[in-house]
Amino acid sequence: MFCRPPASRLLGAFLLAWIGWSAAVLATPPKLVSAVSRMTHGAAGAFDVQLPLSGGSGIECRDVARGMTLILKFDQPITRATPRLTAGVAMLGNPAIATNSITLKLTGLKDAQSLVLNLSNVRNAAGETLASVDLPFRVLKGDLDATGGVNATDVALIKAAVLKKATVRGDNFRGDVNVDGRLTIDDVTLVQAGQAKGGGVEGRSTTNTSKPKLYSLRHKSTKDPW
Repeated sequence: MFCRPPASRLLGAFLLAWIGWSAAVLATPPKLVSAVSRMTHGAAGAFDVQLPLSGGSGIECRDVARGMTLILKFDQPITRATPRLTAGVAMLGNPAIATNSITLKLTGLKDAQSLVLNLSNVRNAAGETLASVDLPFRVLKGDLDATGGVNATDVALIKAAVLKKATVRGDNFRGDVNVDGRLTIDDVTLVQAGQAKGGGVEGRSTTNTSKPKLYSLRHKSTKDPW
């Protein structure tokens, strides 16, 4: 005759399996899985520029005069990490660790530069440690399409968005260069200034991150107010 195991035995087996799985996870050193640059655009809310871990490094195209906030996520909870810049000019704030993420404020940034953030001694609760990992990224104000330069395409994109009276949202926030929650002539002026300055940042276009959809150029007025 079949006898059902008591509930306590089933619960015990489940707990043992869960503990075993948890131990296996914690026995693996942490791994960096994603990184973003987050800024708040006034009443429009916070939006993230993706910073890819491979391929062309991510480009923060918004004004960094007030700094930028990096959020790095790992595949498991971490308890400590030591950040430092190995390339570029910026001042690092103290890292804030919450479960599997690190939030890090950067200030004193110069425009048009490539940076590398290094995280060392990234440790989980079991003491397993990721010795070191690098996050390369770039800063170039007005580079809406993340090509590494500010050119006529970037200017045309923001002009079209302003003429359309677009609101800031997930597919066009890169055009809100001054981060005030609106797409206005002020943003056009900033992008035009970047184009006039020339130059750019070395490296490949960021092909593995979302490109802005600031409205097709067909929306552009035949009478250019700029």
